[in-house]
Formats: sequence, C-alpha cells, structure tokens
Amino acid sequence: MMLERTSLLHSIESFAVRFKMLPLMFLHVPRPNSFKMFRLSRLTTKPINYVPLLYIAITIFYISSGLFNTLYPASLYDKGIDKSIVLGIITVGMLFQILTFHFVGHYLENRDERETSFRSLVLRGSGYIVMGISLITPITAIILGFLFYPLSAGIAYSMFYAASNTLIFKIVGGRRQGTTLGVYSTLVGIALFSGSLASGYISKAIGYMGDFIIAGILLYTSALIFRYLEEG
Repeated sequence: MMLERTSLLHSIESFAVRFKMLPLMFLHVPRPNSFKMFRLSRLTTKPINYVPLLYIAITIFYISSGLFNTLYPASLYDKGIDKSIVLGIITVGMLFQILTFHFVGHYLENRDERETSFRSLVLRGSGYIVMGISLITPITAIILGFLFYPLSAGIAYSMFYAASNTLIFKIVGGRRQGTTLGVYSTLVGIALFSGSLASGYISKAIGYMGDFIIAGILLYTSALIFRYLEEG
C-alpha cells in the first residue's frame, strides 16, 4: 500500500486521476480506542495534564516579554534619556545574560527546573514592575534601569530559558520530537508577536508604566502555574 502511494506521487497524471476518483485516499483516521480528547478539567484536577500547562505557562512568559521588550527603550527615550545611556543599560543587561548562560548549566544540574523557573519568573516580574514605576522621573528610570534590567533581562531570563527548555526536551523523549518542538516554536512565535502587537495599544491607553506592570503581573501568573505544575 505504501509503495503504491509513493509511486503515484512520481506520476502527476496518475496522481490527479486517482485523487479525483478517491480524494480521501491519504486521510488517516485514528482508531477510536487510541484517540484521547483533551479536557479542560485536566488542567485543574489531578492527574494534572502536565504538557498543556507547561505550554500555557511558557506562552504567558513570551507574551509578557513581547509587552516589555518592545517598549522599554522607547519608554526611556520618551523620558528624554540620552541614547548612549539607554544603550548602556541594554548592554549591561546583555552582558549579565551571557554570563548567566555560561554558568546556569551547572546551576541546574542538582536543582528542580520547575522551582528554578518559578524563582526566575518572580524575579523578572518584579523587575518589570519596578522599571515601570521608575518611569516617574528620568533619574529613577536610569538608576533602577541599571539595577533591575540586568536582573530581569540578564539573570532571570537566562535561568528561565535554560530551565523551561530543559523541561521541554524532557517531555519530548524519544517520540514525536518534531511535532512537540514544532508546537513549542509556534507558540513562542505567536506569543511574542501577540505581546509586541498588544504593547502599542496598551501603552497608548494606559501608558508605558501600565504596560510594564501588566507584563509583570503576567509573569507572576506564569510563576504560579510553574509552582502548581507537577508531572503526572
């Protein structure tokens, strides 16, 4: 059967005629006893549906990142802060990120990835809220930016990225690697795009400070999911 289907693909005329006569020839129908319907109740009652909750928590994280990262430099420019100072804040944050990525592997060897994700999300969320409040004056924005941007975009991001990706690769296992990683990459892309798109509307409605506080609250929500998360 597989040989026949493969040979059909090499002859366009034969394939077109057969497909016109039987358009469902490539449709795969799963066996009823192997089909499992996803239920929302499994997100709140034990045994917890581990994989969907993990994806939801990670998606919330990247939506929050889109909300914050899209507007943070713009918020500093809006306060009249010099471009060189803004570049300095971003550069220090990236340096902390690089250094944390260098050491985080050894840090995670003897620690629970879910607990590490929880702590890094709380740290990042707190940093977002503080940097939002710091926009009251240019001086506070500069001082707190140099303090909390490296913590949020550097240390917290690197720890969460390493821990969450470790969890993803654990659930991939030896089966359906492409499907699982494809879903993960798709969710990350959609979440970042959604957060970036929504950031403009939110900042116009309630300002940069409100946008960053919302981003921080979303990270707290993601952190609570990681705290609730347990392998079934």
